[in-house]
Amino acid sequence: MKRLSITEYQPSERIYQDAKSGFNIDRASLNTLLQRAGERIQRSLNLKTSPFEQNSKGLLAKGIAGLVRLNSQVELEIIPKFLDGAEHGNDWRSDFYYLATLSRHGQLLANDKLSGSTATDRDLPTLVARALCDMFESNARNPLRHYKRVQERSFMLDGDLDFSEIVTPHPEGFLQASIKYSPENHWNVTISTAARLLFDEVTDPQILNRLSRIFHALGNQKLTRSSVAKIVPSRHKAWEPLYLLSWDIVKGFGLDYANGNALTPGYVVSTWQLWEDLLSVSAKLGYGYEAVATQAQFRLATRHTTSGQKAANVFPDIVIFPSEAQQPFVFDAKYKTNSAKAYSRINEADIYEAMAFAKATGTNTIILGYPMRPRKGAAVKVGEIDHFETICLDSLTIYGVEIEVRGISQYRGLTTLSSNLREGLEEIELINSESLGAISLA
Repeated sequence: MKRLSITEYQPSERIYQDAKSGFNIDRASLNTLLQRAGERIQRSLNLKTSPFEQNSKGLLAKGIAGLVRLNSQVELEIIPKFLDGAEHGNDWRSDFYYLATLSRHGQLLANDKLSGSTATDRDLPTLVARALCDMFESNARNPLRHYKRVQERSFMLDGDLDFSEIVTPHPEGFLQASIKYSPENHWNVTISTAARLLFDEVTDPQILNRLSRIFHALGNQKLTRSSVAKIVPSRHKAWEPLYLLSWDIVKGFGLDYANGNALTPGYVVSTWQLWEDLLSVSAKLGYGYEAVATQAQFRLATRHTTSGQKAANVFPDIVIFPSEAQQPFVFDAKYKTNSAKAYSRINEADIYEAMAFAKATGTNTIILGYPMRPRKGAAVKVGEIDHFETICLDSLTIYGVEIEVRGISQYRGLTTLSSNLREGLEEIELINSESLGAISLA
C-alpha cells in the first residue's frame, strides 16, 4: 500500500508532486479522489463541509487527522498539527493511534491499558486488538447473555408447542417456541466479528491466539443488520466499552471504505474532539473524578420570547473544584490560536466565550488549554505547560496555556501527563485562591 502524507492545517503543494512522481496520479485525479474521501469523512464525522480544501497554496486538511484510504492502492496520512512528525520521524504515529483509539473509548484511556506496549507493535490494529482482548478477558466470567425467543424441533417439550404437529409429528421432533437466556445475540456477534477482522490484520502470535479464543468462545453467529449501535442491557453494562469498541471496528473505525479493495481499516478523527476528550480525562486523573465536571450546564441569561421565558445556558468543557480552600475554575479545551512564527495569542472569540463562562459560573479564573505547537530546541516532557498569555478584565483573569502531549504513548504517559498538568497549573499560580467563589449549576 502506497502512502501520501500531509500535516493538518498546513497547505501542501508538494503532495501533488509526490502523487505524480511516486504514484503517477495527476492533479485532477488526486482532487477527484480527495473529493470522494472528503464526502465520506464529512458524512461519517457529521461535518458541515468537506475537511479537504484545494487552493492556490495546495491541499489543506482541516480539523481531522488519521489514515484515509483514497483507493485500493493509495492512502493519505494526515498528521495532527500538535504531533507534527517533521522533526520526530514516525514517533507521532504511536501517540496518534493511542489518542485516536482511546479518545472515543475513555475508559481505556483512564485505565492506561495501552501504555505498556513496545514501540515495535504500535500500529493501529495491534493496539486495538490488545485492548479488545484485555476487555474481553476481564469480563469473560460474566457472559453477555440475553433473553431470546427461538423456534426449534425436539421430542422433549420445553416451550410453546404447535399442536397441529401432534397428529403428524416431524421426524426431528415437535416444533416449539421458547425463551432462552442465550449468548447468541447482537452484542456478542459484533464482538466476535471485530475479533475476526482484527485477526487478519495482526501479526503478533500471542495476540492472534487471544483473538482466536474470543471468536471461538462466542461461536459462529450471523451478524445482524443495524445502522446504529444498540444499548447494552443494564445487567451487562461492564460489556458496554468492549461492544462500542467492537462496533467501531466492524463499521471501519468511523469511515466507510466501500470504494476499492480496502483491507486495513482507516481511522479518521475530529481533532478538536480528540483534544477535548484528552484534557477531560487528564483533568479527572489529575484532580480526581469527584472534583471535575465535564460539559456541565450553567445559566447565563434569560430569553424573553412571545411563548414565554427560557434559559440561555452555556456548557464549559471542564470545571475543576480543586479543594474547599481554592476557588473553582473553568478549564476549557481550545484547539486553534492566532499564531505567528514567534508567538501564540488567544483568539478574540475565545476571549468572549471565556467572559460568558465567567459570568455564568461566577468564577474569576478561566484557563484555556491549547495543544503545544512543535518546537525546535530542548525536548519538552509530556504534560508540561507553556503559559503564553494572560488577559485581565476587571476581576476576571484569562490564562492561555499550551500543553505538550507528544510522548503520550510511552509507558505511563497518561499518568505523567495528568500529574504534570496539575503541577504546572499550580506552579504558575493560575488558581486565584484569594476570592472563593461558589459555582451553582443551572
